[in-house]
Amino acid sequence: MPLLIFGGLLSFVLWMALLALLFAMWARGKSPGKHFMGLRVIKMDTGRPASFWRMALREIVGKWVSAAICYLGFIWAFLDSNKQGWHDKIAGTIVVKER
Repeated sequence: MPLLIFGGLLSFVLWMALLALLFAMWARGKSPGKHFMGLRVIKMDTGRPASFWRMALREIVGKWVSAAICYLGFIWAFLDSNKQGWHDKIAGTIVVKER
């Protein structure tokens, strides 16, 4: 029984740490994958890093919409002149390489 409680608490702490890391990255206009690839999400109109709420819109709502119809929203990025997927269009963002 104590091992089960310890495992549950450890899982909870690790889950909270992962969420804190994700939220911290979103606040800087990044996701874990973009961080490792040297990319950043910026607002299209200002060139500033996307805010936490803009990243939440892009990652949660926008990517769901992009994937809803046979992932056409992701494929769209290959055809678009600004290389924006539907999730970028929804959030008003663009992905750029970091300096």
